[in-house]
Amino acid sequence: MLKKILCLLPLYLAVVFAYAEPSPAPAAAPAPATAPAPAVANHDWNGIWSDANTQDYQYCYLVIAQEGSTLHTAHYLEFKGMPMVEYGVGTVKDGIAKIKVKITKQIPGWATSGMHTLRMSADGNVLRGEFTDAKGNKGPIAFGRFRQKP
Repeated sequence: MLKKILCLLPLYLAVVFAYAEPSPAPAAAPAPATAPAPAVANHDWNGIWSDANTQDYQYCYLVIAQEGSTLHTAHYLEFKGMPMVEYGVGTVKDGIAKIKVKITKQIPGWATSGMHTLRMSADGNVLRGEFTDAKGNKGPIAFGRFRQKP
């Protein structure tokens, strides 16, 4: 099943990008001063999401396929022109996604596995959270939902 998803991903992305425009990118995730907003339990996680990182990152897209509480992901990005590809499998519980990722096209020096923990905004258009990798690195991540053109 994963091989089918990864094989069809380029075609899917080409079709969607031909008819889609990105939502405004969410601002970088600030350090929480208070308790985080409550997680949204019933939103649909399916779709294409765009990374909202620094300008060093380009062509950053996350595709999520949801089956009940299980999430399957494929993620592509370019960091300073160098491509990275990863896939992941995880679950959503109480509105928080925990996705174990495996990097299949590594940027030299970067880890080859990790975890993404994500929380969806109340309107269902932004994912914010944290990545951790097998080398002990961690930091904020954010994605904005892609919308189809009218």
